[in-house]
Amino acid sequence: MALTKFQTSQKVTNKTGIEQEETLLNESAARETSLNLQILELENESKQLRHELERVRNERDRMLQENSDIGRDKSDNEADRLRLKSELKDLKFRETRMLSEYSELEEENISLQKQVSSLRSSQVEFEGAKHEIRRLTEEVELLNQQVDELANLKKIAEKQMEEALEALQGEREAKYALKKELDGHLNRESMYHISNLAYSIRSNMEDNASNNSDGEEENLALKRGFEHRTQIARWHQM
Repeated sequence: MALTKFQTSQKVTNKTGIEQEETLLNESAARETSLNLQILELENESKQLRHELERVRNERDRMLQENSDIGRDKSDNEADRLRLKSELKDLKFRETRMLSEYSELEEENISLQKQVSSLRSSQVEFEGAKHEIRRLTEEVELLNQQVDELANLKKIAEKQMEEALEALQGEREAKYALKKELDGHLNRESMYHISNLAYSIRSNMEDNASNNSDGEEENLALKRGFEHRTQIARWHQM
């Protein structure tokens, strides 16, 4: 469930990222085209203004020369001079403004080119991230398969262990019953032999009371045998 949510979220994120990137690229391309057109228009206008300025200057020079040649009235010449000066000032102002706008457009164009380069670099990184996500998804699927296989193997091992424990428990119970039966049989047989041995020892001790040291050693051996059998009987009772 967590993997499915992760994959769904990743797909939505990837799709949103791609759409945003395409939108940015389209907007950047449209803006770059518009700026290039404005730059061309401003360049043409600047050329026209320069030609116009040159024409006005030529016209001014011509008119000044004509005024000088024909000797027009000083007031008229001054008025024309002031008018031409005003026009020249206006043209210079327009030229300065257009050059400033042209410089700003150049800077904006450079900034847009940097943004486009950055977006292309981001696209490369995004493709690499998609490839890495695809690889990790395949690894997760493989790990899930391995987990399922291990779970199945664990179930089989647990079942085999349970069967082995049941068999071992049955074997222990059978051994315990057999040992209990054998212990009972040995206890009965040991008590029977012990009673016979005790009776025999008492008889031998009474018959051999006057014998030599060899007889005493024999009695000692019989006592040791009796004690040994008694210990065996006690061990089986435990």
